[in-house]
Amino acid sequence: MIREAPTQPDRRGHGYQDRTLAYREFGNRVLKVVYVEENDGRVIITAMWGEA
Repeated sequence: MIREAPTQPDRRGHGYQDRTLAYREFGNRVLKVVYVEENDGRVIITAMWGEA
Protein backbone atom coordinates (compact mmCIF):
# COMPACT_ATOMS: atom_id res chain seq x y z
CA MET A 1 0.00 0.00 0.00
CA ILE A 2 2.61 2.55 1.05
CA ARG A 3 4.94 1.82 -1.86
CA GLU A 4 2.07 2.00 -4.35
CA ALA A 5 0.84 5.44 -3.26
CA PRO A 6 3.69 7.44 -4.88
CA THR A 7 3.39 5.56 -8.17
CA GLN A 8 -0.43 5.40 -8.34
CA PRO A 9 -1.80 8.29 -6.26
CA ASP A 10 -5.35 9.58 -6.41
CA ARG A 11 -3.84 13.06 -6.03
CA ARG A 12 -0.48 14.72 -5.31
CA GLY A 13 0.70 17.80 -3.50
CA HIS A 14 3.89 19.60 -2.57
CA GLY A 15 5.33 19.72 0.92
CA TYR A 16 8.23 21.43 2.63
CA GLN A 17 11.82 21.17 1.32
CA ASP A 18 10.83 19.78 -2.10
CA ARG A 19 8.97 16.83 -0.60
CA THR A 20 6.09 15.33 -2.53
CA LEU A 21 2.79 14.27 -0.97
CA ALA A 22 0.89 11.35 -2.47
CA TYR A 23 -2.69 10.62 -1.41
CA ARG A 24 -4.38 7.27 -1.98
CA GLU A 25 -8.02 6.74 -1.04
CA PHE A 26 -9.30 3.53 0.54
CA GLY A 27 -13.03 3.86 1.16
CA ASN A 28 -13.51 6.60 3.74
CA ARG A 29 -9.80 6.66 4.66
CA VAL A 30 -6.89 8.39 2.92
CA LEU A 31 -3.28 7.25 3.04
CA LYS A 32 -0.87 10.21 2.86
CA VAL A 33 2.73 9.37 1.92
CA VAL A 34 5.51 11.97 2.10
CA TYR A 35 8.55 11.23 -0.04
CA VAL A 36 11.48 12.73 -1.96
CA GLU A 37 12.85 11.83 -5.37
CA GLU A 38 16.55 10.94 -5.38
CA ASN A 39 18.93 9.74 -8.07
CA ASP A 40 18.32 6.06 -7.36
CA GLY A 41 14.58 6.30 -6.71
CA ARG A 42 12.15 7.47 -4.04
CA VAL A 43 12.80 7.77 -0.33
CA ILE A 44 9.63 7.56 1.76
CA ILE A 45 9.81 9.91 4.74
CA THR A 46 6.53 9.05 6.46
CA ALA A 47 3.04 7.67 5.90
CA MET A 48 -0.15 8.36 7.84
CA TRP A 49 -3.87 7.63 7.69
CA GLY A 50 -6.51 10.34 7.67
CA GLU A 51 -10.22 10.75 7.12
CA ALA A 52 -11.52 11.30 3.59
